[in-house]
Amino acid sequence: MRRLGRSHHGLWEKQSTCFMRDLFLLFVRYGGFLLFLLLESLSFWLIVRYNEGQRAIFDNSINLIVNKIDERLQRASDYLSLADINEQLAAQNAALIDSLLEQKAFIQQLQTACSADTLAFDTTHAIAVYPATVVSNSIASPNNFFIIDKGRRHGIQPLMGVVTREGVAGIVKATNDGYSLVLPLINRQARLSAMIARSGYFGSLRWEGPAPNVALLEDIPSYADVEKGDLVITSGYSAIFPKGIPVGHVTAVREMPGGAFIQLEVALSTDFARLNRVFVLRRPAAPEFVSTKIATQQ
Repeated sequence: MRRLGRSHHGLWEKQSTCFMRDLFLLFVRYGGFLLFLLLESLSFWLIVRYNEGQRAIFDNSINLIVNKIDERLQRASDYLSLADINEQLAAQNAALIDSLLEQKAFIQQLQTACSADTLAFDTTHAIAVYPATVVSNSIASPNNFFIIDKGRRHGIQPLMGVVTREGVAGIVKATNDGYSLVLPLINRQARLSAMIARSGYFGSLRWEGPAPNVALLEDIPSYADVEKGDLVITSGYSAIFPKGIPVGHVTAVREMPGGAFIQLEVALSTDFARLNRVFVLRRPAAPEFVSTKIATQQ
C-alpha cells in the first residue's frame, strides 16, 4: 500500500512538472505576442475609458454589431416561423372564401326573394370551408388522383368539393381519419356540371387527356351564344359546388356530328401540376341532394 501511494504521488509530481514545463515553453514561444495583446488591450481600455470621443465611437460600434446580430437572429426566427405563418394565411384564405360564398348565396337568395315578393331566406345552405395541403399528386395517368392532409377527424367527407384560389380542383372520393383521396377534374371518371358565365348555357365537363390543363364541355346546343375566351363556371346544378366558381376559359368550339350540339375545349383555371394549397367546401344539403338524384335515376 505504501509503495502504491508513493507510485501515485510520484506520477502526480511528474504530470505537474510536465504541465509547468509546457506552460513555461508556451510563454517562451508566445510570450512576446501574449504580452503585446495584453498591452494593446490595456491601451484600448484606457483610451475608451478616459476619452469621451473614443468612448462614443466604441459604444456606437458595439451597438451596430449587436443590432446586426439581432437582425440576423430575427431573420432566422422569421424563417423558422414560416410554416406557422403559412397555416395562418391558409386559414385566413379559407375564411375569405367562406365569406365570399356566403355573400354570393345571400345575393342569389335576395334576388329570388325579390322576384317572388317574399323575404323567406334559406339559411340552411351555408358553406363551410376547410384549408388543406396536397401531399401527393398525379397528372400523367388517365385516372389521376391527389391526396390532402385532412380527413374525417377534420370534418372532411366524400362528395365534398375541392377548389383552389384559381378555381375548381375536384371532388373528395374517400377519406380516413387523417387524409382524403380527391378525384380531380383531370380524371376520366370525373364529371362536372358547368356553364358559360356570359350566356348561361350549361353542359357536362369531362377530361380525356393527355394534357393536364385542357378539358371538354359537351352537350351545349349548337345555337348557344359561345365565343372563344368565354369564362366557364360551375352551374350550381349540384349540391357539391355552388354556382359561379371558375372552371376555365373556352379556347375552341367544335361542331358535333348531327349538328345539334357543339363541343367546347376549355383551358382549366387550376394548374394541377402545381397543386399545393386547396380548400374543401362543405354544403349541408349535399348528401340529401345526391341521395335524391340517385333515387331519381333509379
